[in-house]
Amino acid sequence: MEAGLNLKSLRNIGLTTLYVGVAIGYSIWLSGFSEYMYLEDLGLETSEAGIAALRTNPGEWFLLVISALLSVGGVVVVLLSIFLSQKNREGSL
Repeated sequence: MEAGLNLKSLRNIGLTTLYVGVAIGYSIWLSGFSEYMYLEDLGLETSEAGIAALRTNPGEWFLLVISALLSVGGVVVVLLSIFLSQKNREGSL
């Protein structure tokens, strides 16, 4: 049994990271969308208070940045594992 990471586990880590990043992004987007729809139902989406309530707060920005980093990092790791598996196949011929 190998002590290190093999390519399949590296690909699984990348996919999991990508899925978590996308899930965080969608949850932030849906949260903002639900707030907008609530204000629209009340007819307050164009009022000053409604516009102030819809501004993105620092916590949401932080989660959006984390989401983007996880998504991009996951894609990079998956592409790296695919590249390494292709390189490994070429070397074994």
